[in-house]
Amino acid sequence: MVLLPSILLLSLAADPEPAAETARPRETVVTATRTPQRSDEVTVPTEVITRREIEVSGARDLAELLELYPGVEIARDVPVRTSGVRLLGLDPEYVLVLIDGERVPGRFGGTLDIERLSLRDVERIEIVKGPSSVIYGSDAMGGVINLITRRPQRPLEAGARASYGGRAELDLRGGAGAVLPGMNATAIAGAGFRRGDAFDLDPSNVATTGSALDTWDVGAAASAHPGPPGTAGTSTTSSTTA
Repeated sequence: MVLLPSILLLSLAADPEPAAETARPRETVVTATRTPQRSDEVTVPTEVITRREIEVSGARDLAELLELYPGVEIARDVPVRTSGVRLLGLDPEYVLVLIDGERVPGRFGGTLDIERLSLRDVERIEIVKGPSSVIYGSDAMGGVINLITRRPQRPLEAGARASYGGRAELDLRGGAGAVLPGMNATAIAGAGFRRGDAFDLDPSNVATTGSALDTWDVGAAASAHPGPPGTAGTSTTSSTTA
């Protein structure tokens, strides 16, 4: 008699336990309703770009940063080197840009050139995509972009950045901030310079495709809390671009 070996393989595969969902940090946003609310409680979706994400992107201005994000379109006017922003397909004249909740002046033909807005002192950016006219007016039909400036965390801090690229484009940025002891206040100031040569994609005519770039900007902000810690304070922001 021949015995044929038989092998019985039993495979008991237990269903893996579902991995616990990683809790997303609950951020506080202010742009959607003009009051502090948790991001998971606001009725209007708000996208937040953190300081870490700004630094990792390597963007030099607001236009370079926003074109990395879906749903945001940069409308560039090449001859005069201006860049507006579109949200939900609406033109730049229907998108409101704020700094610390205050309107940024300087629209030309209904378009605000966001290339001139430096990211040097920005701590975070809140983007509200959707009509916000009830709160901000008719120029917020497409949405609102709010740049929230950073506050110094140390008694004195400073930083600088420089870059050089094609068409002799030079970008210099620097800033400093301080916590004023005994006054429960902070102050921050910075400056930047950017230049670039004109360029011509069609040498057959005398006109240039893009004009030369030569701009500088200076900004300062102060925040004071004269009352006990935790009470509301006052802030002042000023900036100049040429």
